[in-house]
Amino acid sequence: VNGPWGSFTFRRRLHHGFPTVFSRSRNLGFSRVAVNSIVDRLVREVLGMDEAEDIDEFAPLRDIGFDSMLSLELRNRISEEFVEPFSATLLFDYPTLSLLKKKRFDTLDI
Repeated sequence: VNGPWGSFTFRRRLHHGFPTVFSRSRNLGFSRVAVNSIVDRLVREVLGMDEAEDIDEFAPLRDIGFDSMLSLELRNRISEEFVEPFSATLLFDYPTLSLLKKKRFDTLDI
């Protein structure tokens, strides 16, 4: 459920304290391997892919199955996973998984 203060899950985290993912994102404890793994997992979940399926990191997201609604879903999941809001145009600004991951590396300074 979304509202003016974000998703229910995010508000619940605010009320009950942030999980370790918040602490790691704020003190830069994520590694590049962890970010790659998280983003790959989220992409597979949104697209309904199996773990064994390969994802072309350099293919445009629209070519691997993302439309505007799925792009927003992935943006929401990335925002929730890293406990950081992102623009609704995140996946249009960074149209490949490689560019998206690089954006995460730059944001987390890793």
